[in-house]
Amino acid sequence: MTMNLRSATQADVKELLEIEAKCWSEELRTEKEIIESRIARYPEGQFVVEHNGKVKGVLYTQRIKATEDLVNGKYSSQFQLHNATGNTVQFLAIAVDKSLKGAG
Repeated sequence: MTMNLRSATQADVKELLEIEAKCWSEELRTEKEIIESRIARYPEGQFVVEHNGKVKGVLYTQRIKATEDLVNGKYSSQFQLHNATGNTVQFLAIAVDKSLKGAG
């Protein structure tokens, strides 16, 4: 089974929305605008897993200045904490299509 890990691009958004729908209940899904924003502002921190040329998984991250910002903020505001000069990488979400279950 061949899988590739690469940076996400705007061209992946449609497939990323499909993964969101497969992996999360509607109220927990990341909106299209947020996915597009993550890729635009920190492309080197958004990754996809490809299998047979199709996106099957995603890892979203952001750089933040301080972990205290997470403790003192609200869940809804955490996605606005990205700071290009931050020295901490926060893992925001990982989602993998269930068809890859057990693939490693």
